Amino acid sequence: MSMAMKTGKRLAAAGLVLAALAMAGCAAQMSPSQTVREFFRALQENDMAALAEVATPETAQMMAMFGAKIQGMIEGEGYAIMSMEEHVDGDFATVDVVFENGEEQAFSLVKADGRWKVSMDLSK
Repeated sequence: MSMAMKTGKRLAAAGLVLAALAMAGCAAQMSPSQTVREFFRALQENDMAALAEVATPETAQMMAMFGAKIQGMIEGEGYAIMSMEEHVDGDFATVDVVFENGEEQAFSLVKADGRWKVSMDLSK
């Protein structure tokens, strides 16, 4: 095999590796709506580790304290997400969610370390 063919194969292999890494990086960068969907899934399943990945530390701590009670409230029928509307303003976002039962909830998010995080503040 000639040197040019070996170099071409190495470049092709390197290109495939870089493409795979780029795709993996994109998967980790969730939109605000995807972040809220994951937050809600983690809350429903009481998966505090997954919730901590998509929430600010303060929100994750609050959910750890009240998560079981909230989980019990949302286990009933009607809490499937029907629609979401996303509003982004720089490093801040709001996702308006409409649930199957007609309830509406606005989730605030902040971008921290390049990732969207649900941010709940009880003082407001």
